[in-house]
Amino acid sequence: MQKLSTALLATFCAHMAAMFATLVAPVMAPFIATLYGVEGQYIGYYSSTVHFGSFVAALLSVSLIKSIGAVKTLKIALLLTIVGSLLLLVRHPSTLFLSALVVGLAFGPMNPISSVVLAAVCPPEVRGRIFSIKQGAVPIGAGLAALLIPLTYTHFGLNAVGALSAGIGAIALILTIHFNRAEPNASRPEAQPFQGPLTMLAGFQRTFALRELRKMAWISCGMAGVQFTFGSTTIYILVSEGGYSVSQAGFIFSVVMVLSFFIRPTLGTLADRIGARVVLVGIAAATLALSLAFPFILNGKPGPIILFATILFGVSCFAWNGVALSVLANRAPPDRIAEATAGMMAVTLLSASLAPIIFTWLLSQTSNALLSYLALAGYAGLALYSALGLTKD
Repeated sequence: MQKLSTALLATFCAHMAAMFATLVAPVMAPFIATLYGVEGQYIGYYSSTVHFGSFVAALLSVSLIKSIGAVKTLKIALLLTIVGSLLLLVRHPSTLFLSALVVGLAFGPMNPISSVVLAAVCPPEVRGRIFSIKQGAVPIGAGLAALLIPLTYTHFGLNAVGALSAGIGAIALILTIHFNRAEPNASRPEAQPFQGPLTMLAGFQRTFALRELRKMAWISCGMAGVQFTFGSTTIYILVSEGGYSVSQAGFIFSVVMVLSFFIRPTLGTLADRIGARVVLVGIAAATLALSLAFPFILNGKPGPIILFATILFGVSCFAWNGVALSVLANRAPPDRIAEATAGMMAVTLLSASLAPIIFTWLLSQTSNALLSYLALAGYAGLALYSALGLTKD
């Protein structure tokens, strides 16, 4: 139990720090034009750059984990988190997008690393709950970003925001070093030579020849498209379409993320008891319904209806990860857990790099957000269709 607690703390804090860093620019979207000369509505392109970097890192992560170990790979990722945060201090469009690429490279390996570390110490019968708790780092990191960044920028400026993000990454790195010293055998490398992305793609192809894992990849593709677009654009949408101030929108987003943190372990425990398929179908169906309804709700005045809809939408589209990762850990061959997780994350992050571009382009071409959210509904529909095709637990 001590090993599990220590591993959970280290992976949770690392993932939270990386998530915080990826959202610094999206949370400051209303100020982006002033700071970097990039219109705020194009923040989706920033997020797509982040997720492209994450996609590349996910392709390389399995080989890194096998050659140098999961914990060393985690340390490298956290160093990249710090560097990417500090790059934001240079006020130029090129460094803005370079920062996006660097923090994306940091974010990409987080799930493969944590799956390897946690699967080694976590009994299969509680993996749904434990993996969902770890995935709670995503909404907590996002919620902290939405709450702290507007306040920090308003009172102390951009330099303080960059220092805050880098400082959170440094704290997570210190915790990882402590974990490595306490559990030096937590993730020993397999002393395999480093393999390039083409070799890793061949390995992913072998793994995803398994029907269940292929279905999980499509679920991941659909849900990630909605989740990461919601995470990168909602504050801008609430300000530009919903009539909220930046501080109000940031607070609403923080509430969504805190509630998502608490709902994930609940859904993970539910998946352990009634089956992951039922839970994933419910999550995907709720996300589809809210994607269709949200643009019509936005046409109203700021008030409880928009607030309630935003919370429901955010909680539903952020709730799937832990359950999905526990399915992979339980159904993938034991020697392919890292490969299966990295493969699913590569699909996830490729989807996450495309969906915000589609959403942003449609938003820039029309007078309202209807077509943008219809595109998200298509992603959610793909997830629902794939979840219905899973075999029962």
